[in-house]
Amino acid sequence: ASSKPLPCACLLGVASPLRLRGFARPPASVRAAMAAGWQAAVEAYGGVVISVFVLIGVEAAARHGSPRLAAIVSTIPTGTPLALMIIAWRSSAGGGASTPRQSALIGFAEACLQGTFCNVAFVTAMVLVARRGGGWMAMLAAAYSAWVTIWFLSGFLGLGSPSEGKTDE
Repeated sequence: ASSKPLPCACLLGVASPLRLRGFARPPASVRAAMAAGWQAAVEAYGGVVISVFVLIGVEAAARHGSPRLAAIVSTIPTGTPLALMIIAWRSSAGGGASTPRQSALIGFAEACLQGTFCNVAFVTAMVLVARRGGGWMAMLAAAYSAWVTIWFLSGFLGLGSPSEGKTDE
């Protein structure tokens, strides 16, 4: 009887494919280098890959004549999780995948909330202009104006990130 795990164990994440072939688990230094390489690849190309998938989804929805599906695909939160991972990685003590500084995560989350208010203003302005018969360029002009206005007003009023400047201790 062999002590090697069954092939299905690999699919369940129980055993490494390398161990199934008789190879030992890589040393910790190799695993850390592999993780750093993965992290660098996500930081460098993650946004591009996500953007391509979003554009493909919007194009497919448009080809099928579904503006609602195109809107759903375009508003799926894809950039925020990617940005959160990068902020967490870069704010970690020692620059690795250890525990990130809480103040960086709080600041990021608060700025995302501020950005969400701005996005609501953006979409509201688009809807209002469209209902008044405006074309796509007028919709975008009004929408970006609303976004910038709300961003600066919320920052001026202190709604953007009240925890900025605080340190972890």
